Amino acid sequence: PATVVLVSFDGFRHDYLDRGLPLPAFARLAAGGVRARALVPSFPSKTFPNHLTLVTGVRPGRHGIVANAFHDPARRDSFAIRRPADVRDASWYRAEPLWVAAERAGVPTASMMWPGSEAAIGGVRPATVVAYDGAVPAAVRVDSVAAWLRRPAPARPRFVALYVGDVDAAGHEHGPDAPATDRAIVDADRVLGRLLDSLAASPVRASAHVVVVSDHGMREVAA
Repeated sequence: PATVVLVSFDGFRHDYLDRGLPLPAFARLAAGGVRARALVPSFPSKTFPNHLTLVTGVRPGRHGIVANAFHDPARRDSFAIRRPADVRDASWYRAEPLWVAAERAGVPTASMMWPGSEAAIGGVRPATVVAYDGAVPAAVRVDSVAAWLRRPAPARPRFVALYVGDVDAAGHEHGPDAPATDRAIVDADRVLGRLLDSLAASPVRASAHVVVVSDHGMREVAA
C-alpha cells in the first residue's frame, strides 16, 4: 500500500524556489513529480487556519479555526495557539482532517507537530502524534518520521504529516528578502533532502509519495 508524507514548510513563499539559491532537494522532488506555480491561501493567511484548510479541504469559516487567536462571541470564549489547552480542545474544530478519516478507515497515521493534530477531533487523534515544540530542530523531526517509517508493517503509519516552521520564523524576524531568510530556505532544502534520503533507505521506498506544501507567503511592507 502507498505511504503519503505531507510536509509543510511554513511561510515558504511561492517564488523562494526561483531566487537562485542552491536547492537540490526541491529540484530533485520537482523533477520526479509536479510543481505548482503558487498557492492562494485562505483568508486570513495565517498558520493555523491554513494548515487546517490543507488537511480538511474547507475554508476557515467551515473548519472553525479562523485565526491564530480569536474570540468566539457565541461560545463566549477565546482560542489562541499559544495556549496548549485550546489547541487540544476538540470542540474548536468543526471539520474532519485527513488523519481522522484515515484512522476511521483503518489506515494508521502519524503527525509531527502539524497544527490541530493534538486534538481528538471527533474523538480521534493520529495513532502517533508529537505535540508542537519549537525548540526541536527540523532534522530531529525528520529523523523521528524516518524512524516511524521503519516500524514493522502493522505499526507503520501510511499517512504522515510533518510541520517545519523555520522559514516562517526567519521571514517574520528578518523579512522575506533578508539573507537570514535565504539561509533558512537553504536549510529547508537540507531538511527535505534528509527526508528524501531516509525514505530511499526505508521499507516504504517503493511506495512513498511526498507532498510538499506551504500555508502562506509574506512580503515587505513600509514601516
